[in-house]
Amino acid sequence: MGAGLVAALDDGGEDGAGDAGAAQGVVVEAADAAPAPLLRATVSVGGMTCAVCVNTITDEVQKRPWVSRIVVNLVSNSATVDFTDPDRAADIVEAIEDLGYDAVLDSVVDLRRQRQSADEREMEIHVDGIFCPRCPDRICQTLRNLDASRIDILQEPTPQLPRLRIRYRPELPRLTIRHILGAIEATDPSLRASIYHPPTLEERSRTIRAKHQRELLYRELLTGLIAIPTFVLGIVYMSLVDKDDPTRKHLMQPWRSGLSRLDVILCLLSTPVYFFAADVFHVRAVKELRSLWRGGSRTPLLQRFYKFGSMNMLISLGTSIAYISSVAEMIAVAVRGDDAPVPEGRFYFDSVVFLTLFLLAGRLIEGYSKSKTGNAVEALAKLRPSTALLVEQDKMGKQRTAATPIDQLEQGDVIRVPGGASPAADGIVVAGETNFDESSLTGESRPIRKGPGDEVYAGTINKADAVTVRVTGTCGKSMLDQIVEVVREGQTRRAPVEQIADTLTAYFVPVMTLVAMVTWAVWMALALSGRVDEAEVRRSGGPAAFAFQFAIAVFVVACPCGLGLAAPTAIFVGGGIAAQHGILAKGGGEARAR
Repeated sequence: MGAGLVAALDDGGEDGAGDAGAAQGVVVEAADAAPAPLLRATVSVGGMTCAVCVNTITDEVQKRPWVSRIVVNLVSNSATVDFTDPDRAADIVEAIEDLGYDAVLDSVVDLRRQRQSADEREMEIHVDGIFCPRCPDRICQTLRNLDASRIDILQEPTPQLPRLRIRYRPELPRLTIRHILGAIEATDPSLRASIYHPPTLEERSRTIRAKHQRELLYRELLTGLIAIPTFVLGIVYMSLVDKDDPTRKHLMQPWRSGLSRLDVILCLLSTPVYFFAADVFHVRAVKELRSLWRGGSRTPLLQRFYKFGSMNMLISLGTSIAYISSVAEMIAVAVRGDDAPVPEGRFYFDSVVFLTLFLLAGRLIEGYSKSKTGNAVEALAKLRPSTALLVEQDKMGKQRTAATPIDQLEQGDVIRVPGGASPAADGIVVAGETNFDESSLTGESRPIRKGPGDEVYAGTINKADAVTVRVTGTCGKSMLDQIVEVVREGQTRRAPVEQIADTLTAYFVPVMTLVAMVTWAVWMALALSGRVDEAEVRRSGGPAAFAFQFAIAVFVVACPCGLGLAAPTAIFVGGGIAAQHGILAKGGGEARAR
C-alpha cells in the first residue's frame, strides 16, 4: 500500500509540476522545448535572508540556456537545479557565489541512471591508512583481481583525498560490498575501509544556520552591551532626568565647537556598532551591488535601476544614512567653529545603536524559527535502525547472526528482526509470523499481521515475535527513503499562493527607496509651508533634518521577510507533519492553491 502510494505520487506529481512551476517566479521551466534534464544538482546556499535573495538567485541561474529548472528554498538554505550539460555543475556554484552568497555543491544525480534497474550499485568508499603513493594502485589492483568484470573503478583514491568511487554488480554470496571492504583492508593491515556518506541536505542546512546564528549572536551581544550606556545617556538623561541635574548639565555642556560631551560619547558608542555589528548587513549590500554592476553581468541595464537589492540593502541604507549624516553634521559643526550649542535632534547616533540591536534580534528569532522547520524530515530518516542482524552461513554450514551496518546490506541478504525492533531495510518475510505497526508510514494504527511472503518495510515496528526477512530494498531504495525524498521535494516546491509574494518582493527595495524619497519630500514641503509645529522643526535641526527622520523610518521599518517567509515556512512545516501522519504531499500544485 505504502509503496504504491509513493509511486502514484511520483507519477501524478510530475504532470502537475510543470504547469504549477511555469506560473511561478522561483520554479522556472525552460520556455522552449529543451531536451529532458540529464542531471540534478543540489546546492547548499548560505547568506539568504529574505525572498528577494531567492528571486535574485533564481533569476540569475535560470538565464543559463542549459538550465531547465531551478528551485531555491529559503527555509532549507538550498537550491535544486536540473540541467543538461554534465560539465556545468561548477558553473552553477560559481553563478551563485558571484551574487555574493556562499554555495557548496552537495550532490549531482544522473536522472537517467537513477531510473535504471537495481542490479547495479554505486558506492563511495573512504579508506584510512593510505601512507604512500603506491597504496592507491595496490587497492585498485586488489579490486580488479576480486572481479574485474563486475567492479568498475570510477575514481581512484589519493593520499590527499582517500576516497574510492566504484560501480559494481553484486552477486550473492560471492560478491557483496562486504567482500569489497574486506578485500581493501586485506591489502595492507594499516588500511581501514568504510562507506562514505556525504552530509545530507538537512545537515548542511543546519551547519549553515548554526554559523549564521553564531555570527549574529556575537554582534547582538556587542550591540546589547553598547545599548545599555546609550539608553541611559541618550534616553534616560535626555527625557527623564531634570534639566537642572548636575550630571545632565555636564553632559550637555558644549565641549568643542558647540558639540556637547553627550554628542561625542554617543558617536564613540555607535561607531563600533556600525562597523562591527551592522557590518553583516553592509557586506551583503556591497556584494549585491557589486554583482549587479560587475562586468559581464547578465542583468539588463534598465532592470538594474528598478529591480535590485534585498533586506540587507534596506537595513544598510537606513543605518548608513543615520550614521553618515550624523558624522557629516559633526564635521560641519567642527569646521564652522561656532561655540553655540548644537540643537537637540541633529544627530542619530542612538538610532544606529537601537536599530541594529532590534534588527539583529529579529534575525536571531527568525533563524531560530527556521531551524525548527526541518526536524520532520530528519525524524522520518531516524525511523530506520543503524545496524541489522545479518544471517549468514559459516564454513561449517551453520547459521550465525552478526550485527552489520545497514549500508552494507545487499538485495537478497537475510536479516533477523526481533520483537520490538524495526527492519533495517524493506524485505519479504521468509520465516516466522508476527504483527507490525506501520503507523509511521501509512497512518494505520492497527497492527498488521505478517507471515511468509508478506512485505515488511523499514521504519515499521515488529510488535511480537522475531521473524526472518529477505532484503528487497537496500539502503537508499527502501519505501522509507522514497517517502523522505517525496517529503523533501514537496517542501522545496513553491505553491501558487507564493506568486504574489514573489512578485512584490522582486521590486521591494527600489519601491521602498522611492517611497522614502517621496516621504522626505512631502515632510520637507510641510515643514517649509508652516504646516508643522515650528518648535518641533527647530528642535530637529531644520526642515531637511526634520523630514530626514521620516525617510529613515521608511527604510528601517520596510521588510519583505513576512511576505517571503510565511508561505514557505507553513508548507515546509506542514509537509513534514503530514508525513508523520501518513499523508504525503508532493509539489506546490492545486491542492495547496485552494
